[in-house]
Amino acid sequence: MKILGIMLAMAAIVGGADSRAWDAGKPLSVKVYGDSISTIYFPILRKDLAPEFEASHACWQKAKKCNNGQTQAILEHLPGYLRDTGQVDVITFNSGVHEIANGRAFVNGACTSIGTKVSPDDYRVRLNKIFDALKPRTKLGIWVDTTQIPPQYCAPPGALAQFNSVAEQAARDHGFWVLHTDSKWFDPDHIHPSLHAADHLAHLIEGCIRSAWKGEETAVCTR
Repeated sequence: MKILGIMLAMAAIVGGADSRAWDAGKPLSVKVYGDSISTIYFPILRKDLAPEFEASHACWQKAKKCNNGQTQAILEHLPGYLRDTGQVDVITFNSGVHEIANGRAFVNGACTSIGTKVSPDDYRVRLNKIFDALKPRTKLGIWVDTTQIPPQYCAPPGALAQFNSVAEQAARDHGFWVLHTDSKWFDPDHIHPSLHAADHLAHLIEGCIRSAWKGEETAVCTR
C-alpha cells in the first residue's frame, strides 16, 4: 500500500506538470513574433535558450533577418504566420516602435509636428486581434515591452509608457505574461539596439521565458 501511495503521488505530480515538463530529448518550442528590434536580439536569444528551448522566428519570409513589422502588417500576414507557427510551447510578442515613432516629421534637424503614427485606441484594437489569434497556439505567452523612442522620432512625451500600458493590459486580458524591458546600453539617438543592448534584451527575454515556464514571477517578468 505504501508503494502504491508513492506511485500515485508521483503520478499526480507528473500529471500536474505535464504541460510544463522538459524532456531532455525534446526541446520546448519557442516562437518569436517581433518587429525589427527582434531581428537583432533573436540570434542571441536562440543561442541562450538552447538546449532546453528551441527558438524560431514567426516570420515566414525567406529573409536573412525575419521581421514581422508593425501591428497592421502582422494582421495582414497573420494567416501565413499562424500556419507556420502551428502549436508551440512559448510565444513571445512585441510590436510597438512603428506605431509610436513619427520619424517623417523630423525635418532639417527639428520635429515639424509631434504625434504617434497610430492612436492608442487603434493600437489596442490591433493588439487584441493579434492576441486573440496567438492565445490558442501556445501554452505560455509573453508580451515584451517596447524599447526607447529617441527624440528625433517626434513622439509625444509619455507616449512610450502609454503604449506599453495599453499593450500590457491587452496581454494580461489574454493570459499573457508581461516582460518589463529597459533600454540599457541603447545609443540614445538610435531606435535599434546596439549588439551590447541586444545581448541585454536577449538575456531579459530568456530569463522571463525560463521563470514564467515554471510559474515564477520576477521583478520584471509578471503575470
